[in-house]
Amino acid sequence: MMPLLRAHLAGRSAADLGAVFEAGELPFAPIVRPEQLFDDPHLNATGGLAPVRMNDGSESRVPLMPFTLGGRRPGLRLQPPLLGEHSRELLRELGYGDEDIAAFQAAQTRP
Repeated sequence: MMPLLRAHLAGRSAADLGAVFEAGELPFAPIVRPEQLFDDPHLNATGGLAPVRMNDGSESRVPLMPFTLGGRRPGLRLQPPLLGEHSRELLRELGYGDEDIAAFQAAQTRP
């Protein structure tokens, strides 16, 4: 199938194909760099970008999954953890005790 598609589409530009898809009401999206998604008209018009907390406390946006469930687009379920936010819990799950964890934290604060 791919050779047939390549032969049929080789002479058409991305803009030309986009117009054909739009006219046929076919869903499509151009392949772009991640930073270009912030200005994507479709994502911005449909709420396809969700706010996400960065590690320094600032906010950015990330694209959501391109589908709906029950007529709604699933949003961002959880914010990413801050640096070290769950370290104690993770170390305990790995079998480290409170004394070990305190030693790790003390070593981190030394110059």
